[in-house]
Amino acid sequence: MHPLAHESDAQLLASLQANRRGASDALIDAYGPLVERTLMRILGRVNEVEDVTHDTFIRILQNVKTVRDPERLRAWIMSVTVFTARDHLRRRARGRWLWFFAPDDIPDVPTLPARSEDTDALRATYALLDQINPDDRVAFALRLLAGEKWEDIATSCRVSLATAKRRASRGEAAFRKLAVSHPVLSEWVQSGDRWGTS
Repeated sequence: MHPLAHESDAQLLASLQANRRGASDALIDAYGPLVERTLMRILGRVNEVEDVTHDTFIRILQNVKTVRDPERLRAWIMSVTVFTARDHLRRRARGRWLWFFAPDDIPDVPTLPARSEDTDALRATYALLDQINPDDRVAFALRLLAGEKWEDIATSCRVSLATAKRRASRGEAAFRKLAVSHPVLSEWVQSGDRWGTS
């Protein structure tokens, strides 16, 4: 871990804005795990996370001088992460010709549960999430998969609390509509379980 990673957010921000040597490495040491974890929850594809993480930190470093309040550094980094992920999802959707996955195209998933049925459900979940509007998917994934608080989701998405909840609710509705006829997820969805988007 870089020595500067132990600095407070105020010191780290000052180091970044002054282009202090080692500041970018310290930033990655301090916030890399958070960025990667958030991207994994949103994207669900292990093989895409590294590239999108790289893009996220490029955006952070290019725009860090706009941050005025050190106490907002973490929230701002989360927001940049969310918008980078959303942009990636939009580009991915534009490049997709068909709304289904062949078996070899099913996305990779984050740390896999031990039981095979859980693994199948998680893989199926991400396959269906790829069919949902990126804004709604991001809010839904942050609530469902990352367990973020509503206030933090709204801040990260740069929307009001009400809009964040509406997006997550639309994401859940779209997901349920797709999942109800899915062979792996239908029983789970029909059981009436909710994921905490309300």
